Amino acid sequence: MPAVLQTLPCTVKRSQPSSSNLYYTMSADSTATGVLATASNKEIVGYFVVGNGMVQLKMTASATGTDAVPLFVANATLSYRSENDLTETRNFDVNLGTKDITSKFDNGPSVKAEVMSGFITKQIKLSGTAEWSKL
Repeated sequence: MPAVLQTLPCTVKRSQPSSSNLYYTMSADSTATGVLATASNKEIVGYFVVGNGMVQLKMTASATGTDAVPLFVANATLSYRSENDLTETRNFDVNLGTKDITSKFDNGPSVKAEVMSGFITKQIKLSGTAEWSKL
């Protein structure tokens, strides 16, 4: 691997096509810290410090799920490639665990969170739509 790629804070994937040339693809993920919390029995809201501002995330679970969103507050880390990933309405899947929460969005970003307080007594999987907005 070229020395310059070894010093970059990113993930480097190596692929070798049929020829002898090597190709490297990089995905440098940025992270932002914030919080996730219950907003209603079908909605989770998050706030993250991104760049010089704040981004709000509203995740609304689809009506097909029978489990309501339990009350919780969690410290969260958002991973994304570009601030453009944090726009518009996106689909999401979320796993609510008694101690950890993970969420993935259809355009790449993800959120990992540690439950600080709340009443999540069993693992719950939900999906729905999420709205990103800059504050």
